[in-house]
Amino acid sequence: EFKSAFPDIPIGYSGHENGIAITVAAIALGAKVVERHVTLDKTWKGTDHQASLEPNELADLVRSIRLVEKSMGSSVKRLLPCEMPCLNKVTFYVLVFILEVCVMSL
Repeated sequence: EFKSAFPDIPIGYSGHENGIAITVAAIALGAKVVERHVTLDKTWKGTDHQASLEPNELADLVRSIRLVEKSMGSSVKRLLPCEMPCLNKVTFYVLVFILEVCVMSL
């Protein structure tokens, strides 16, 4: 809904949950920006420390986001050189099938 309502504005996510799964899911669902609190120690007193990420969790979050972005790939699809023989074979069989259908319909 937000993407269609605000097409020129990047959609973001501000997380205050424990862990990184929801933030990673937000990226998978299209968020372009995420905001998380970071602390050096979750046991410190204060309102945000418990739901904040410690440095090792922040590193895990960045790695996970990069993995999700990479796995989503690009909107531009290209054949790899190793896929060409299969494409050529499939193209040949499709052409043979079309010719057979045309001949049968005569």
